[in-house]
Amino acid sequence: MTGRPSTSSRGRDGETRAAAFLVDSGWNIVQKNFRGRRGEVDIVAVREGIIGFFEVKSWDVLPYESLEHSVTRRKLSRIIAASREFLAVNRRFDGFSPRYEVLFVRGDRVERIPGVVE
Repeated sequence: MTGRPSTSSRGRDGETRAAAFLVDSGWNIVQKNFRGRRGEVDIVAVREGIIGFFEVKSWDVLPYESLEHSVTRRKLSRIIAASREFLAVNRRFDGFSPRYEVLFVRGDRVERIPGVVE
């Protein structure tokens, strides 16, 4: 019996594709799946004095238009809290400008939603 991939395996695959997309775009991956006390960040990457905190969403069922709403205010606040924890324990990134983005992955397609937190 063959079934659909599990949610966790789709998530891992999506994060792998998103990381490759970021590297191809000139980012250096610092850490994947950073877990703090108050939240987590899927991918942390740096480029030219910017530190990016990326939430990755993989999808194959919902229409793309619905996905923007899948990252709620509560989720964003947890990402921000986790990013602050990350920066507190990784002082080498002092002075970097933070950027928050969501990456939607479907198959080989990666869509960026920049500036989800201003």
